[in-house]
Amino acid sequence: MVLIIALVLAGLYLISSILHLIFTAKKKNNITKVTNFISIPLLIAATILFLVTKFPDSKNLIRYYSCSLGTTFLCYCFYLYNVIKSKKGNNILTNLLFLISNIFWLEILIPSFKLCPVPTFVIVIFIILCIALILFHYFCCTKKFMIIDFSIIFLTLSSEAVLLFAAILTIISQIAIYSIMYFVGIALLIFITCRQQKLYFSEETKTIHFSTSLLFSIYLLIMSASTVLMQI
Repeated sequence: MVLIIALVLAGLYLISSILHLIFTAKKKNNITKVTNFISIPLLIAATILFLVTKFPDSKNLIRYYSCSLGTTFLCYCFYLYNVIKSKKGNNILTNLLFLISNIFWLEILIPSFKLCPVPTFVIVIFIILCIALILFHYFCCTKKFMIIDFSIIFLTLSSEAVLLFAAILTIISQIAIYSIMYFVGIALLIFITCRQQKLYFSEETKTIHFSTSLLFSIYLLIMSASTVLMQI
């Protein structure tokens, strides 16, 4: 019975996501605010019900997944509805929420660091490479160095880089569909984040682009499916 309800909710999520993308493409902003508000909770509910079928083994996955997607949902709502009228304030809040969401994802993948120990020199190279790439990305977005904006970008992308590293270790420790999907999902998240940060410094941030909605929907679906497959 639980599995049937989960499948129904998953189907409703797909329908609402398709409608959301259609209305986004047609720039029906008032309708997209409704479809967005519906679609993510449907995905969260469907995924949790799939995981409940494996309870209590899935207890930790349910906890961290719920916290991560719940925080992501709040982040997207704040971004969509401009809860804080200040552009900079809204940007700080949404990025902090995304950072928290990434930390919960890391809780799911962190066992990989124990299963696949990493030499110190690899960690040092990884840190140097991350700092260099984040600096390069920041100055591609803007020529002005602003400590608050830079700190937000640095923290968000650093957390996502650690997530990507954890996903690579997960693949090394266990080559499976879920581990590959986690890697693809996190790589997509980094691309979305970089794109949104670049848009933040432009004049285009007041509209939600179709491509952004599409990529974000794919990201959520991949990460949710990976979490379910991880428990199978």
